[in-house]
Amino acid sequence: MDVTNTRAALPTPRIPLAFDGALSYDDVVGTTELNVIVEVGPWTDFSDGDTLEILWSATAEIVATYSASQADANTIVKVPVPTRIIKRIADATAPGTYTVDVVARVNNILGHSIDSLPVSILVKLTVPGGVDLTPTPPDVNENLPLAIVMPSTIAPVTPSATVEIKFYENRAAGDAITVRWNTAGNDVRYGPLTQAEATGTASIFVPVGRNIIDAGGVGDALKITYQIYDVVNNWSLWSLPASVAVTDPNSFPAPEVPEAVGGSLPGDALGATLRVPASAGLQTGDSVTAYFGISTLGTKPATGGVALDFPISAALIQANQGQTVACQYTVLRNGTSTPSDSLALIIETAPPSEWDEEYNFDQDRVRYVNPGGFLYFPEARGTMNVQFDPDTAHAPAERLGVEVYPFAAGGEFAGNDLYIGYPPGIENKNTVFINFDQSWDRVRFAVTSASREVTISFKDADLNVLGSIHRIDPGDVQRQTLIVHDDGGLGRIRHAEIRSLEVIRLDSFKFRSKR
Repeated sequence: MDVTNTRAALPTPRIPLAFDGALSYDDVVGTTELNVIVEVGPWTDFSDGDTLEILWSATAEIVATYSASQADANTIVKVPVPTRIIKRIADATAPGTYTVDVVARVNNILGHSIDSLPVSILVKLTVPGGVDLTPTPPDVNENLPLAIVMPSTIAPVTPSATVEIKFYENRAAGDAITVRWNTAGNDVRYGPLTQAEATGTASIFVPVGRNIIDAGGVGDALKITYQIYDVVNNWSLWSLPASVAVTDPNSFPAPEVPEAVGGSLPGDALGATLRVPASAGLQTGDSVTAYFGISTLGTKPATGGVALDFPISAALIQANQGQTVACQYTVLRNGTSTPSDSLALIIETAPPSEWDEEYNFDQDRVRYVNPGGFLYFPEARGTMNVQFDPDTAHAPAERLGVEVYPFAAGGEFAGNDLYIGYPPGIENKNTVFINFDQSWDRVRFAVTSASREVTISFKDADLNVLGSIHRIDPGDVQRQTLIVHDDGGLGRIRHAEIRSLEVIRLDSFKFRSKR
């Protein structure tokens, strides 16, 4: 007699972890549990000698068995399925995501079987942005690209902003992005992503309304970050923060000094310009007075929508060597004087007393290393070493090296330079650490050959990011960009992290210790 004709219907199995119909990375991989429990029952017809099997995947693979008996009748039988098997099936599926029908089957001692109806489960073990392998800082995934905020300075009349999210690892349809504008809870949600948005490598652009901008406050370096949850609630963690300047609506924007590089002006400069930008919101009839520290640069009448320039003499610059000077202006309108935001301008001390140590690679021999290797400068050691980030996958052919490159005369580059990436003309997508042999208070170096975005962060001995991240925006490949990072007298700069998408070149490192 066929027992399948006399036994009660076998209930559909249940997976408590998949109450929402899905299993995530944390359920299967990011857990100390070795099994996922599948529950079967209550069922009235369990008998001595029965074997309960759990079938998984399209091929009905038996992933777990349980020897049942009469005592299991009218109870819930819990069958452990090893997580390693679930992961193995995911690893064989590109891109590690699959939907599985889970079926319970009971075989009796006569060889007859009865199957339950299936329960369909989505298994997704890929995490948006990739799995973060760096425990510090917590809840931050350095794999996520930095957000790009447009415009980078937001005036009171700016109606909105846009946050660009570049392509991130494991981007998929259904991803929900949350952009956080400076303060917890001041969030903009975007998504879920459509299949068209998830396909390819094009950026995602998240609009930010003026209400969100206003709720985030004002300042020169507001923090903008984002997170992603996918369809099974795999969490990307938060990105490192990008920064944006939001001008106080009750003040005027800070002036500009076009000759300054990285917020610094050489102490032996032959002159400079304090510029009130055309976007400052001046009105015809306003009277503008400019200040360089405690010195007045003069007063000029304003014309709406037109920039105002005030010359800064070489003598005034030289008199403020080694100082941080507040550059500002006031606007007299209808009898009321209103100050602008302030620009903190570092006036460098003219060499040779400005820097404690300099390094330009001209005494180094031409050489290179691939991922996994170190370059020491000098080779006898004593200044710094350079390596590819060991936690980031790099093509084996990538290089860090010393070369002689035919630069045009002038500028920071001559003789040898340090290059990152190989070969040129392709997307290299490198992350490189520069480890200084001691902690410094101020570090500067020059970068060239960058036609695509480059980001540079400085860190202390515990790899905590110090201050704002420097960004070189896309532009002319022949330009030279001076990177200057000042720790404000704390002397904590021990590492630099450089992320680039192509071959770039570095030269003219200079260091100053805590004074």
